Amino acid sequence: AGLIEGTTLLLLLLIAVPLKHIGDMPQFVSIVGPVHGIAFVVYIRFWITAVAEDGWKRGDIIRTGLVSFIPFGTFH
Repeated sequence: AGLIEGTTLLLLLLIAVPLKHIGDMPQFVSIVGPVHGIAFVVYIRFWITAVAEDGWKRGDIIRTGLVSFIPFGTFH
């Protein structure tokens, strides 16, 4: 889930946003933006489920929660 979330962020930042601002093609942001939003929600859902069911240590919970808000953190 983290790889998918990170990949959709890369697509959004490196392809869709430049096409919107440089190429005057905002439709790509309209497509990739919601896909990234859904991927982020799925990542958080998996994170919550894993924390609740697997008995993670406090440090692991905090680290994996924080990386979801750091650009490219889910690739680590």
